Amino acid sequence: EHQNPDYRLLFVQVAANLPGPKPARPLSRNLLHDPHSGVFQAALSAIRKEQQLEIVKYCLPGLRDASNDVVRRAAIVLGRFGDQRVVPELIDALVTTHRYKTQVPDTRGDVTFGTAANGSTTMLPSGGAMTPGNVEMLSRLGQLPFGYTVNDTQPRRMRTVTVKTNVRNSEVLDALKGLTQQDFGYDQRDWQRWWTIHQSEG
Repeated sequence: EHQNPDYRLLFVQVAANLPGPKPARPLSRNLLHDPHSGVFQAALSAIRKEQQLEIVKYCLPGLRDASNDVVRRAAIVLGRFGDQRVVPELIDALVTTHRYKTQVPDTRGDVTFGTAANGSTTMLPSGGAMTPGNVEMLSRLGQLPFGYTVNDTQPRRMRTVTVKTNVRNSEVLDALKGLTQQDFGYDQRDWQRWWTIHQSEG
């Protein structure tokens, strides 16, 4: 895809004028993956009635995407163009788990020695600060009877770790409320219980 969002917006405008369901697949890519909100909104407004079923089909798997942005966009599309047939998938997507990378201090393999309040040399916790020489000398001479605290002002090594986070998707909840006229919040069990009863009554 072109890096300039204006070109992608032009594509959406051209696709919007094509008849039939054929443009639904490329438009669904804009809906789910285009990073520019203007392109997303333009694609959302461009969907014709005869394209809606295909759009729902292509966007439904987005509820299970690894990217939370894609999950939320898919929910917006399904809330606008879907019907109650997508309710079970929306219930499953109310709370989704995603992986994010973050920076944390790297303390692996750190072994630091310092001086305790009684003047003895001891191993500090991993990542602890080194004791300045003059402070260590004063401690050994008994000039610091109440001990001391050393603040670590040295820059810390950092490393990248991956964490898993559960995310409540407000767009999914909005889609469910719009399609069912019900509101059980993010309680998936209550939603599933209602859906089972609703199906049996239907």
